[in-house]
Amino acid sequence: MDDMLNIVYFKKNFVIYRLSSHSFLVHNTRKDIGTGSTSLKKLSVAKDILNWALYQQIPTRRLSGYLLRGLIRISDSKEYTEQIKRIVKSQT
Repeated sequence: MDDMLNIVYFKKNFVIYRLSSHSFLVHNTRKDIGTGSTSLKKLSVAKDILNWALYQQIPTRRLSGYLLRGLIRISDSKEYTEQIKRIVKSQT
């Protein structure tokens, strides 16, 4: 997988790949890429999502459902994903 994609950033068990000029993939290497990754349009947002998941931080600004579901996909903490799921539910 790494040979096919350009790694633009990594931190601990997370890798950000450049898929195209306007597309990035955040992958938690502890999970299968099919279930432990999310695609984003901006590198800055990809880094934010990575850091929130890595440090289990609740974002201080309101995020779209897409970004929140991405956090759930890349996190490997059950407690953290439950917190994010509650936020998603409260926004619907």
